[in-house]
Amino acid sequence: MLIIEVIRKLTHKNAVSGKKALFVILCGGAAAAAVSVLFLSFVYYRAEPPARSYIESSEKVTVTKEGYAYFFDGPGEDKALIFYPGALVETESYSQIMYMLAENGVDTFLVDMPFRIAFLGMDRADDIIASHTYKEWYMSGHSLGGMLASEYCVQTKNEISGLVLLAAYPIRKLEGGIPVCLICGSDDLVLSWEKYEDSKALYTGRVDELDIKGGNHAQFGSYGEQIGDGKASVSPDEQKRITADEIIRFVNDHT
Repeated sequence: MLIIEVIRKLTHKNAVSGKKALFVILCGGAAAAAVSVLFLSFVYYRAEPPARSYIESSEKVTVTKEGYAYFFDGPGEDKALIFYPGALVETESYSQIMYMLAENGVDTFLVDMPFRIAFLGMDRADDIIASHTYKEWYMSGHSLGGMLASEYCVQTKNEISGLVLLAAYPIRKLEGGIPVCLICGSDDLVLSWEKYEDSKALYTGRVDELDIKGGNHAQFGSYGEQIGDGKASVSPDEQKRITADEIIRFVNDHT
């Protein structure tokens, strides 16, 4: 409001010229952007300590950092899944599910997003796909990350074998009959269920849907309780196990 008032005064007929007013507007916008970046650098959901244990390599899964993605390399050679985290959630929060998938034959790429917002890095899957030779690629994401993973499927020229959405939905029609797997928690109070149901008209291919009884929004990751979410009656480990099992089933059934 203060910036608007300053601009109003500067553009008054007795104030400075229009060029100077424009300069002030641009400076004000830059200052607002800088403040937003600083805010987002500190305010986000941090990964809980147990999640960090899954970004350590084991005998079954090798975990490395490739550019802006964690690469979980297990025994599988043909299938890989690229995962976009939810907004303002630390990337490592999703390492447990990524590890379980890789352990069971689906290698995974857990993508870091600029300022932890998938809107700012939707095309990051491009470099991953270009630098590896998997026969099948799957896109996935949680919440806003899922929405952007679906948008990537709409826009990309790369062939995507399937889309997995965790408490998420698309905003545009998914042409080409791409198979979709929808996984939600019954006690999720963050997800807009009305938009989730309306979005089902946007799918043109096979749709598998799983509602985890007692699950909520936050337990797809490991970052603690989320503001406005429902209280889960299933444990975090159980929700992740059910999720990983369903994704593996979906990928294997597709082939």
